[in-house]
Amino acid sequence: MSDAAILDGRQLGEAQRATSAVLDLLLAEIGITFDRCVVLDAVVTGSVPAEVGLLVPALSAALDATDEMVEFMLDDAESGHHVRVVSAPSGDPAAARVELTAEGEVVHERLRAALDEFTAELSAGIPRRDLETARRVLVEITREARARLDSDLGMRFGK
Repeated sequence: MSDAAILDGRQLGEAQRATSAVLDLLLAEIGITFDRCVVLDAVVTGSVPAEVGLLVPALSAALDATDEMVEFMLDDAESGHHVRVVSAPSGDPAAARVELTAEGEVVHERLRAALDEFTAELSAGIPRRDLETARRVLVEITREARARLDSDLGMRFGK
């Protein structure tokens, strides 16, 4: 058996679909959508800048989505009272900042606790060393796939 046959795209896809299905159930239990979860997590973790003019393109790139789609996600999170957009003193709409509301904090904490519990249950019984190895392998596969998308291969397929 070749090394490539040990872990293939089918297995990676099955793991992604199974964990995504559980995530969908957790989100439904909490009462939020995946899109709202993404916005909350981005704001809480600071993985994207808080200024709307920077947040929208950064989140668009991270999600491989359009700016319009991310603006809709942001509007949805704001209408659900989970985030608020605070105007900049200069009045520049792009400099407005996205902040979590108290309700958004509560929802994010519930979600984080549910995800932490789920992750612990999934990995129970798997030695830490194996989990660390799996993480390194997945990071490398992701890095390599993204590099190929950025190469001529991605250009051939319109990426």
